[in-house]
Order: sequence, then C-alpha cells, then structure tokens
Amino acid sequence: MDPKDQNKSENTEAAKNSTVGNAQQEKLKKAHEQNARDEEIKKMSPKELRNKLSNKNQDYIFRLEKFLTEDQNYTMDQVEPAIDQILPEIIVAQRKGIPASNLYQKAPREKAIEIANPKKEAPKTKFWMHAVDNGLLYFVIFAGVFGIVQLFNTSSKQQDGMQQMGILTVASVTILFGILMAYYTDLLSRDKSKRPPMWQIILIGVFLFGIIMVWITFTSMPFMRVINPVLNPWVYIVLAVIAFFVRRWFRQKYHVVDPLQIKRQNEIAARRQNRRN
Repeated sequence: MDPKDQNKSENTEAAKNSTVGNAQQEKLKKAHEQNARDEEIKKMSPKELRNKLSNKNQDYIFRLEKFLTEDQNYTMDQVEPAIDQILPEIIVAQRKGIPASNLYQKAPREKAIEIANPKKEAPKTKFWMHAVDNGLLYFVIFAGVFGIVQLFNTSSKQQDGMQQMGILTVASVTILFGILMAYYTDLLSRDKSKRPPMWQIILIGVFLFGIIMVWITFTSMPFMRVINPVLNPWVYIVLAVIAFFVRRWFRQKYHVVDPLQIKRQNEIAARRQNRRN
C-alpha cells in the first residue's frame, strides 16, 4: 500500500474514533447534567415545585386533592404532605415531557385510592419457613392417607406390608420432602440467568429422591420397629388434622407465600404494563 494512502486511512480511522469518543462524552455529559437537575428538583421546597407545574399537571393535582378529600376523607392537613411527597417525581417526569397521568398510568381518582391505601410489601419468606410449610403439607397428606388406608385395609398380607411404615418413617420423610420441595421452589422461582440448567435440576432431584427411598427402606427394617412403631390408624388421622390446622396458623403468622405464585403474579403485572405502554 502507498504510504500516503496508509496515512490517509489511519487519519480517517482516527477521525472516526474521535467522533465516537466525542459522542459518548456528550451523552455522559448530558446524563450528568440531567442527574444534577433531578437532584436540584428534589431539594426544592413544595411551594417552588408547585409553581413549576404545567397546566396539565396542575389540573391533575387539583383533581387528586379533590378526590383525596371527598372520596378518601382526607383533611387538608393530610392532603398537603401526601401531595408534597409526589411533587418531585412529577416535576422530573414533566421535564422529560411525561405528564402525571402517563407517569402513574392512573386517573386522579385511582391515584387517590392508591395514596390512601398504600400497598404493604409482604415480608420475604425465608427458606426454613418454606421447608416447614411444605413439611406440614406432606405430613397431612402422608399421615392422612396412611391412616385411612390402614383403617379400611382388611388384608392381613397387605397389613403386614403396611406395618413397615412406622411413625418415624412418615415424620422423617415429610421433613425430607419439605426441605427438598423448598429447595426446588427456590430454584424455579429464580431468573433463568441465576439458576442451574434444567438437566442439573432434574439430576439433583433424582439423586435426592433416591436418598429418600433408601431412607424409607432403612427405617422400614424389622430392627427399626423399636423406635419406628406403627400407630393406630385413628392416631395418624388425628395427627393429620392437627398438622393441617398448625400449617394454616403457621402460614398466617409468618405470611408464607409461594415464591412461584409471586413470580407468576409479577409476570402477569409486567405483561399488563407492557400492553399499556
């Protein structure tokens, strides 16, 4: 290549890089200025913010105050601080050309209801709470079914087989299943980027299920009957009923919520929000 052409190509490339660099710097500068303006707005007094409201936003605030007083029985001493809290975000959005009605995706009456009835974020359910909740659920199922089957089982051969399932087996298996299902629920409720591949999840499940089956076989051995007695069928049924009500009390006390249910609700809410936008 001719040295002149090579120099010309290098100069052109350098000019392009310089242009890209200048554009990026300009974007960063604008973003910094925007953040500075937003922070400046947040430091303004409510009176200053009210003076900056556009006509459209003034009408929105006027109607919002009206619905707070008339529909939600707010006094003026309650209305003013409630409005003052949302003024900064309204002004920030206004500078970007977004009116309050689009910012909140709600009419003033709906926004008044939201302000008067703020949603309380449910406390995050811990792993042990899910394990206990699942364990109680499986105890209700296993103990209840086992008690009913024993109650109506008239075959002595089958009765001998059923005798292998003592209270230790039932209780320990429900504990293991409770922990296992809590672990799996936690895995499946995560984002795809934060959970292992599906084949690994299945492999782990098969392995853990195999351990549980080995444990059932071990506790069903004749020499374990000393510490693993088979109770009267009615005792199993009564224990299942007690566990059912204990689980209800436990879920209410600790606000246990299925993370998969929360994930589904969030996905539905996100889809609805996308349709609005």
